[in-house]
Amino acid sequence: MVVCAGYAYFHYRGAHPTTDDAYVEANVVHLGARLTDTVDEVFIVDQQHVTQGQLLFTLDPVPYELALAQAQDKLQRAILQIKADNDAVDQAKTLVLQRQAELQNTRSDTDRKLVLVKQGFISKSEADAANKNLAVAIQNVYSAQSQLKRSENIRGVDGKDNAAIHEAEVAVQQAQLNLKYTRVVAPTDGYIAHFDLRPGSKVSAYQEVLAIIQDKSYWVSANFKETQLTKMRAGDKAHVSIDMYPGVKFQGVVESISAGSGVSFSLLPPENATGNWIKVTQRFPVKIRLQNENDQYPLRLGASATVTVATTSSQG
Repeated sequence: MVVCAGYAYFHYRGAHPTTDDAYVEANVVHLGARLTDTVDEVFIVDQQHVTQGQLLFTLDPVPYELALAQAQDKLQRAILQIKADNDAVDQAKTLVLQRQAELQNTRSDTDRKLVLVKQGFISKSEADAANKNLAVAIQNVYSAQSQLKRSENIRGVDGKDNAAIHEAEVAVQQAQLNLKYTRVVAPTDGYIAHFDLRPGSKVSAYQEVLAIIQDKSYWVSANFKETQLTKMRAGDKAHVSIDMYPGVKFQGVVESISAGSGVSFSLLPPENATGNWIKVTQRFPVKIRLQNENDQYPLRLGASATVTVATTSSQG
């Protein structure tokens, strides 16, 4: 009878591996400002629950408001300059058309006088004068065309593709972005942690000033001995007990089994190629996704737990 009971217990333990080396985990978002500046206002306290988009704190906006106004003024001046350059181009085009019309008239007059001089109706000096006028008219067209080219080069590309306009617009967009960055908002729902800012505090760009522990993202990381993983598979059901809630059972499912042991990812992995090596059973992290979270029993990051997995063999 005792032997049968022992065998049944041994079989049950093999099919239901258990560990108390387990802890509640959650996604943690580390947050800082994108600018280096002075804190202006603070709207939260440590451990407070926040929602996505909620304003957490602000930086002094005045320098960035001034920078935006300057950028907008520069853009407006660039637009006015382009308008003036466009007017200059239009005037140069008009002049080219005028000089071309004058050339056409002068050429017609010169051709007529060249015929008349051959027929003896006018003097050679009049024909020479007509040729000089034609040369001047041709030079005037070249000069007008050169002026048009210079005006177009000064203006550059017309419209929004103009380099000066594009540069000024980018400066405005960056100034608007920097002003937006003075308002630091929550990127997700969760609980504030490690927060101790006060108005007047100096923050550096991208330096962490707080963390947000995402709610509704909890799981349990259970470290099982390698000898307990023989029959365990992803999808197996799990029973979880949290130490802070005695008697409360949480249901879960094995989501994944780590491909490496815990010590494999430590900063100083063990050196086994030494003379005093002692074999130690390794532990592998198993991720348990909880399925019946209850608001009456809020989970806490790092809370201790005990996990029992009903392996596939026990369910068959």
